[in-house]
Amino acid sequence: MYSYDIIKFDINHKGEKMFKKVVVLMVGLLVSLSIVGCGRAAPKPANNKVVYKSIDKVYLESNIPLDKYIAGNIQDECALDTRLLDNLKEAAADNNIELIVDGKPGPKDVVLKLKIDNALSSGNAFIGHRKFVVVGGELYEGSKKITEFQVARRSGGGFFGGYKSSCAVLGGCTKTIAQDIVQWLKNPTENALLGNRELLRPRR
Repeated sequence: MYSYDIIKFDINHKGEKMFKKVVVLMVGLLVSLSIVGCGRAAPKPANNKVVYKSIDKVYLESNIPLDKYIAGNIQDECALDTRLLDNLKEAAADNNIELIVDGKPGPKDVVLKLKIDNALSSGNAFIGHRKFVVVGGELYEGSKKITEFQVARRSGGGFFGGYKSSCAVLGGCTKTIAQDIVQWLKNPTENALLGNRELLRPRR
């Protein structure tokens, strides 16, 4: 009887240790999911050749076009152009870059031209989000083109993704893309590929 109690205690003790390990693993997984995708800090550009000095003032048109192949529901419902513009204003202000929207640049002023090249919204709050946004940009000094870049961000919705709409998750991507672009403006490199580079394809 005594030996049986020892074996029983040992089994219960091992079971308790296993349960604690599973709990720790699940907590770690949830924390990882909360920072995966569009919420991550902007990485360094893929290209290292600096082609222009750090920029503290840039002109940008408020009309940021979307590629015609982007799904109609995304274009009609998510206002990605407006979201990206608002995100850029905030990110630029946080980094002491003067962003002049719809201004009249001079021949030596820096101009940023953007286009939303791609956006995908699959999944949903119930089965999980699978979203990404791709933005292409060109940098000019007056009418002279300096260089260009592409940036992509994907997201599964992050922490509490099940409570977010598809447009909100895509908006999270534009927010991180704006941060990527502003960081790149501080150190413009040649033909840079930013963010989730595996999503990038030759531009149309």
